[in-house]
Amino acid sequence: MTQPRRRQSPHGCNCPMMTIVTREERARVEAMAEREMRSLSGTLRLLLLRGLEHTPNPEAVS
Repeated sequence: MTQPRRRQSPHGCNCPMMTIVTREERARVEAMAEREMRSLSGTLRLLLLRGLEHTPNPEAVS
């Protein structure tokens, strides 16, 4: 049985970032990635984008 292919990064995503997480946090992200059939990096990008939606844009702050 062949697993479905996971999508590659969107075009223009070429600036890698590194972060340190606990084992528990990594396990949660890995479980989420598997559940949503995403790569680990794709899941982290999605979580980052969701977090940015709830953070004020520094350019908009006066």
